[in-house]
Amino acid sequence: MKWMIAGIFGFSALAASAGSFMTFSNEDDVSQVETYKTPGGCTAPRPPEVEDRRVQGVGALRFMESSYIHQVAASIEAANGECTCELRFPSWDAALEDVEERFITLPDNASSEWVRDYSRSARSRLTREVNQLCKAQGIY
Repeated sequence: MKWMIAGIFGFSALAASAGSFMTFSNEDDVSQVETYKTPGGCTAPRPPEVEDRRVQGVGALRFMESSYIHQVAASIEAANGECTCELRFPSWDAALEDVEERFITLPDNASSEWVRDYSRSARSRLTREVNQLCKAQGIY
């Protein structure tokens, strides 16, 4: 399991250098948030709607989903690889804030090329690794 944690968090340094590393929690009032039950029995918030905008071929929703999984991975790393429903399925507030503060203001030019990797290959890899780590702990 140690190798997996290293794999998950190998991208954290790159994300941090891109100004994207942050953690978040479920401590906000989630009574207004639509939720669903995961197959593993966790209560998970549904993602909020975002205005569609594209940067380097990546839409705002995809960027928000990427920000969410990067933040989930960072939270699990901070918990020494311990996965809980709260860490795996936190609120979307920090990811939405990331979209509003970083993505919406990006120019659609070469200076934003990092968005493609962040939102595609890194997102896919982190999603696989987080899902595998958490599922092994009964959280899915």
